[in-house]
Amino acid sequence: MKLLLITSLFLSLILGGCAGVSSDNSKPPDTQIRLAASPASIDVAQGSEATSVITVSPSGMSSVALSASGLPSGVTASFVPATTQTTSTLTIQADSSAAIGTALVTIVGTVGTTTTTTTITLQVSAAPPVEISLTAVPSSLSVAQGSEATSVITVSPSGASSVALSASGLPSGVTASFVPATTQTTSTLTVQANSSAAIGPALVTVVGTVGSRSVTTTVSLQVEATVTPVQMQVLFPPSNPFATDYTAVQTYLMGNPYVSGVVISVDWSDFDIGNVDSGTHTRYDFALPDALIDPWVKAGKTVNLTLQNTTYGGSGCPQSGGGSYGTVGSNCAMPGWMWTALTAAHYTTCSSQQVPNWRAEVFQSNYRSAIAALVNYYSTNTHIGYIRIGLGRGGEINLPQAWQDTTSACGIAYTDTWGYSVGTDSTFTWNAYLQSMVIDEGGQNFNGRTSPKQIMVSITPVSGAPGSWVPDFLAPIAVSLGIGFGNQGLQFSDIGNCPHAGGDWCQLFAQFVGQVPLELQTFGQSCPAGNGQCPNDSFSNKTGSLVPLLPWAVQNHVDILELYYKDWLIAYDPDDPNHVQFGADYTKAIQDAATSR
Repeated sequence: MKLLLITSLFLSLILGGCAGVSSDNSKPPDTQIRLAASPASIDVAQGSEATSVITVSPSGMSSVALSASGLPSGVTASFVPATTQTTSTLTIQADSSAAIGTALVTIVGTVGTTTTTTTITLQVSAAPPVEISLTAVPSSLSVAQGSEATSVITVSPSGASSVALSASGLPSGVTASFVPATTQTTSTLTVQANSSAAIGPALVTVVGTVGSRSVTTTVSLQVEATVTPVQMQVLFPPSNPFATDYTAVQTYLMGNPYVSGVVISVDWSDFDIGNVDSGTHTRYDFALPDALIDPWVKAGKTVNLTLQNTTYGGSGCPQSGGGSYGTVGSNCAMPGWMWTALTAAHYTTCSSQQVPNWRAEVFQSNYRSAIAALVNYYSTNTHIGYIRIGLGRGGEINLPQAWQDTTSACGIAYTDTWGYSVGTDSTFTWNAYLQSMVIDEGGQNFNGRTSPKQIMVSITPVSGAPGSWVPDFLAPIAVSLGIGFGNQGLQFSDIGNCPHAGGDWCQLFAQFVGQVPLELQTFGQSCPAGNGQCPNDSFSNKTGSLVPLLPWAVQNHVDILELYYKDWLIAYDPDDPNHVQFGADYTKAIQDAATSR
């Protein structure tokens, strides 16, 4: 019994002793991994990047895989190295369209199934504007009317921004285009001048737009007149085969290489039959003008027309007889039926010639229709060059010389009865009439269609007014409509009187050179012996010799020279009485003028 008790006590001591001693044999827990970012706050601009160093602690204990979350739109993060036991460089990169603002980016470290984190405050700001500049090579351009020139526009720094290009400061008639219109590198600027572009220098500004910003560079531009040969025209050659000089004209002028064309006078009465037989017949018949034109067309020459509603000189212009349809050589270019329509209230006699009231509505409405018919009829005829429209006497804009003489029936009618006045602007009645005819019938729109033919108008001085008044008023109006102009009074006294030669044409030619055709007609058949050497002929003496006159006219920008046919014969017809003495000089003067450009 005692032995059992002792044994039991022994076992109890053994078991009790075991219960009081620790028996946990597991591994001690892992050390806690921590992350830190330096710096913990990052500012990054659109299109750029920034860095922060991520440190793992304790160092060397575990390999930690790094990643990032919470990144704004357009922002990416990368780690080098991506897994580390020590440090890694975090690179935050924002593209050019990254969302602007503040974000809290979480940096995650993964060790097995355990993660640890730290945060970085990220501020994304707008990209600072790139300093863009433009250069043009070449920076100076010269362009002739009707042509183009180019310059290369370079954006610096290349590729930094998309720049939209435009141009300002272009002269009238000049356009600019860019290919491509938007670029990060280079673009080709093409400057194109039309045939009527304003002549002279200009400073063109090339503008590059980037968002709300703009940068500029400049290109110096010089617009030059188109260099074309002077047109040498034979003026009013005889059209009747039985006329004096007809054969000589056919022989020596039609095939002459220096004759670019001919100027033929077309009377209103040559084609306007009038409202006959209650309108059962065609009002306009161009058989007569066609017959006058045809020989020159067959010779390969350009034919230019001068439309006359009345003529200069002549002994009367009665309602019957003169001015009837189809009458060649009449002293009355206006149709006979038109005089009847005017009635005696709207015509008078000045210097033995019957002349109309051009301002009468019945005259204007019928003459406008005749102009339209003539231009439309020849609009598609490639052999017809320009058409000069006479608005006053002959093919010009003049009034009868005695229109202000109120002691005569002529002056009483024009000044007192019809209220004619001449001045420097459209408040004067004759100026207003000329302006309305040029605008309405000056080649811009005939019966609803635009004339493809070059329309010309005279700027000859008007009787009873200073020579510059009406030309200075009318020429700018004509030019604005693309209508050429000229003076029918080129004479020896003009030499040395620039810029205010007779009719102010010299000053006006210099002002409008290259914009419209500029034409001169000699005052009359020339005096080959020189100014004042032709007795009893005031027209020839005023014109003088062509030898000094033609080169001076060319020097002063003339495009078209209309020379009386007899002056051509002096140069080229060996049978002309003046050919032996003056022919060689006249030939040289004409040829030099034709080939001077």
